[in-house]
Amino acid sequence: MRNVPDELEPLGEWEFFAAFPDENAALTLAGKLRSSDCPTKVRPRKLASGLETEYCVYAPRSLIHRARWIQAQLPISDEELESLAMRSTNKPPE
Repeated sequence: MRNVPDELEPLGEWEFFAAFPDENAALTLAGKLRSSDCPTKVRPRKLASGLETEYCVYAPRSLIHRARWIQAQLPISDEELESLAMRSTNKPPE
């Protein structure tokens, strides 16, 4: 099953979209984008130290705006919720 409409092929240039320290996180985002009809590629990239790798998600340049919109619609992660909660409790009383 293809998830790319015929009028968008060929996809042309791929643009960097996001990077993650682990492959599972990159594959999760790629899966969410693909399930919303935005094709993706995931590629490893060695960091300067040569010992660490980050995983990059790419989307077609013609669909990068769609990928951003899809990502903005995703639920907030537990880490983001915790960060927001900690910021609101650290505010000085007015």
